[in-house]
Amino acid sequence: MKLIIILLNLALLNACGSAKTESSLKSNEERTSPSESLSGTYKIHTLGENNQIDADLTIRFDEENHRVSGFSGCNQFSGSYTISNNILTFGPLVTTKRFCKRFMDIEQDMLKKLQETNTFSLQGDTLKLLTKDTLLIEASLEKTSNSIAQDSNLTIEYVAISRGYYKSIIINKNTLTIQNSRNETPVSRPLSYKEISSIEKELESLDYKNLKDLEAPSKAHQYDGAAGASLKVTLNGETHQTPTFDAGKPNTTIEPLVAQLLSLSEKVE
Repeated sequence: MKLIIILLNLALLNACGSAKTESSLKSNEERTSPSESLSGTYKIHTLGENNQIDADLTIRFDEENHRVSGFSGCNQFSGSYTISNNILTFGPLVTTKRFCKRFMDIEQDMLKKLQETNTFSLQGDTLKLLTKDTLLIEASLEKTSNSIAQDSNLTIEYVAISRGYYKSIIINKNTLTIQNSRNETPVSRPLSYKEISSIEKELESLDYKNLKDLEAPSKAHQYDGAAGASLKVTLNGETHQTPTFDAGKPNTTIEPLVAQLLSLSEKVE
C-alpha cells in the first residue's frame, strides 16, 4: 500500500514539474517570439525610459534578405541582422552623413541601443528590443497606405538620360510603363500581384520627404562619364525627387527600389 502511495506521489510531482517546464518554455517563447515574422516598418515611440520622442524614428525589417533599415532622427541607416537561438543581433549599421543638431543625441542613442540589442518581443503590432530583460526600444508596426495596386495618387518614376541614352520607368496604380529611347513608343503592361507586393515592400521604409537630401555616391554624370538618373515619387499631388545620380550607382537608401524597377523593365516585351 505504501509503495502504491509513493508511486502516485512521484507521478504527481513529475506531472507538476512537466507543467512548470512547459509553462516556462511557453513564457520564454512568447517573450522572444523567434518564429514570428519581423518583416515590416515600425515607428519607434520609446527609447529606454524616454517615451516622449518628437523625432520620427523608424526601423524596417526585411526578413527574406536579413536586412534592417530605417530613419534615426537625422539620417537613414541600413545593415544586416540575424536571429539564432532566440538571440537577435544587428551587424554594423551604415548611415547617411547629414548633420542635424536638434536630433543628433536621439540618433546616437537609438543606434547605440540597436547595437546593444540581443533579444526581442513581438506581441501583436508591438515590438520590443531588449538586452536580456532590459527594454531598449519599443515600436509599433506601421500600416502602409501607399498601395500601388489601389492608390491612383501614387506614381513612381525613374529616368536615366545622357547624350546617347534614355530610359524611363513609370509605375502608376498597377501599370508599368517603359520607354528605352527618346524615339521609342512607351510600352505598358499590368503588374502582377507578386511584383506589386515586392515594390510595396521597398516603399515601406522610404521617407519620401528625404529623397531630396540623398547624396549621390559618385558624380560621373557631371562630365558625361555616366548617364544622369533620378527617382521621383508623387503622392497626393506632392512630388519628391532625388538629386541626379550616376545611373547604376544610386544612394544605398533607394538602391533596392531602383534595382527592382530596372529588373521589372527587363520583363516588358
